[in-house]
Amino acid sequence: MRGDADVNLKDVSPVRRAAEVGVPVPLMHGTEDDTVPYRQAEEFLKAMKKAGKPVEFVEFKDVEHDIEKSADRIKFLLACEAFLAKHNPAD
Repeated sequence: MRGDADVNLKDVSPVRRAAEVGVPVPLMHGTEDDTVPYRQAEEFLKAMKKAGKPVEFVEFKDVEHDIEKSADRIKFLLACEAFLAKHNPAD
């Protein structure tokens, strides 16, 4: 296993490796996330689309990283449920 000093973050960036993705990806992000900048989600979405990869994007307007409001959490869970029903149904 390589040590942290050997890892080039650009080499493992999801944006740079979008063409290697082999499964549908749910991408959900709050526009006010101060832990993971929203622009990173936008860049990954753009890279996935450019690579012709299946990605489903759900934006949470004015929501931070923690998804504190119940309505936003319900939206998140419903989006997860819909994604799984479509791409990994129980039947």
